[in-house]
Amino acid sequence: NYLLKYRSNYTTPPKVYMVNFNDPKRSHRVNPITPRLIKTQADALATAESLFLNINRSYIQRKDFFTSSAVNLIAAIIWFLRSYENGKYCTIPHVILFLGLPDEVLFRILQQQTDIQPLLSPFADALSKKAYKQLAGQTASARIPLSRLATKELFWILNGNDLALDINNPDHPALLFLANNPQTQTSYGAIYGL
Repeated sequence: NYLLKYRSNYTTPPKVYMVNFNDPKRSHRVNPITPRLIKTQADALATAESLFLNINRSYIQRKDFFTSSAVNLIAAIIWFLRSYENGKYCTIPHVILFLGLPDEVLFRILQQQTDIQPLLSPFADALSKKAYKQLAGQTASARIPLSRLATKELFWILNGNDLALDINNPDHPALLFLANNPQTQTSYGAIYGL
């Protein structure tokens, strides 16, 4: 109603977008980790950390070895996908699927990219010492929370680019509505936070 009332105040009227994981047919598709937004490894790291802090708020107080390892692993995957084929596969669904690869395959692929090796050093150390239980704990710390996001609705919506997230761009203003359902808030809250 406010948009309709004040529409004449805009030189470029805002477009209206809706993200709704509970009703994908009425949702726009958006990629919160599009290469346009992830420009540096620091962006990938901040995105991974934001994702984990929104998945489980207790991570804010408890940044232990396993949580830090999980953030590093997700950041490494985001940066790898951002760099691979011009970021064609840099989406949350691809991150989740990539994370599901067996450890040997996952790390063999990631270690080919030299600029993410510092992020992978805790994993490389566990591999070199044959500390497979530690490695399993490290990877599970990332896999378990992200596996909760593996829904067909989320995969569909987060694998598209109907809107850019620069909603305050004066040349292309937008209103973004995030639909919420208390029953699925826990499942999708992390993505909305991101």
